[in-house]
Amino acid sequence: MAARLSSHYVKTADGGQLAVAIQNTAQQKQAALFIHDFMTDNRLFHPLFGQPNLPPLQLVAHDLRGFGKSADPTGPYSPLEDIDTVLASLSIEQVHVVGAGFGGAIAMEYAISRRHRTISVAVLGSGLPGHCWREKHYFDISKARFAGRMRSIGAKYVLGDENSLDTTYWKQKFITSNETWSSPLTSGDKLVAKRLLSMAKAYQGYHFFQADPVVPQLTDIEPLCNRLGDVCVPVLVAVGKNDTQDFLEIAEEIALGVGTTPMYVDNARHFVMLEQPFAVANLLNEFWMDVQRRHVNLEINGTRH
Repeated sequence: MAARLSSHYVKTADGGQLAVAIQNTAQQKQAALFIHDFMTDNRLFHPLFGQPNLPPLQLVAHDLRGFGKSADPTGPYSPLEDIDTVLASLSIEQVHVVGAGFGGAIAMEYAISRRHRTISVAVLGSGLPGHCWREKHYFDISKARFAGRMRSIGAKYVLGDENSLDTTYWKQKFITSNETWSSPLTSGDKLVAKRLLSMAKAYQGYHFFQADPVVPQLTDIEPLCNRLGDVCVPVLVAVGKNDTQDFLEIAEEIALGVGTTPMYVDNARHFVMLEQPFAVANLLNEFWMDVQRRHVNLEINGTRH
């Protein structure tokens, strides 16, 4: 089901511009904000936004700086402050934060630094700064060569060369492990791949060619893997059952650190929100309902005492 989204741009205090997509434009004091993965943009969540089993919350997704239709950074900036700016523009006071991959770490950092504003956190195939990677594919290729290859692959796919998916670095390394692609691609696989490659093709490679002036730099703070206990809101940890070993281990590491159990999405690799949007919507709906019940119980118990 296609989501009916409205789009607009939000200006940041330093003159930047953020592209924002919204499902359900009726203003609410509470909403859900979605943070996309690396080399993607807010379109990563559009199939999820169209699912009928999500609650009637306002759903918001913005393009991080240098991705999608948001402007490239022009000086020091904070992705957490950018989230504040997006929420303020919509008069949202409290938020469920959902992060995918690279965006999962940002979601958890937001929950740590904005406890008063964060209701819950859900991470989908999350990354984790400080994790010791088994697979070195994120580091074993020059940034320029990697970015160029991704755009080349995207162009080939958009032009209809489906066979390019059979041996590409994108398919073998970035989406998932080689083993899970051993069988022929289904029509669903091809649709997911086409969406991903369209986003990769649109990505201009800012973070490969420029030093990202994000603050604070990861080297300036304790790695997130050592601060998971500082996430003091309910957390949903979900990962594709067929994701790479690294991401499966990260899901377990995050779950252990925040005191929960990871949820595994059947028939899914890394991009669960594209591969199994209905199942992910169910997970989010059940999680948010449980969070709401906890809040109600706390209010009742507080009143009694």
